[in-house]
Amino acid sequence: MGRRTEDKPRFPGEFPKEMMPGQPFFTLIPGKEAVVAGCKGLICLEEEEITLSLGSWILSVQGSDLVLSGLESGLCRISGRVLGASLKPGKRKGGGR
Repeated sequence: MGRRTEDKPRFPGEFPKEMMPGQPFFTLIPGKEAVVAGCKGLICLEEEEITLSLGSWILSVQGSDLVLSGLESGLCRISGRVLGASLKPGKRKGGGR
């Protein structure tokens, strides 16, 4: 019998193969970090909440001692004591919601 291999991330925050190219994606490791692909901009930066624009979505990450890095590349990391996240629709172009 052949050896069974599993698709395990090589490091925390690595994105799975199923991720759709060009679409925003985030992964959350509670208590440690959040990694976000597809960042379009920063909305709010505080020690207890970081809010990012993902185009037609808004992502808010809550925790304490939060630090944002890598925003200029569109792939960013939020480190600190990450406690949770929320995702909601953002404003669409053309004035409607």
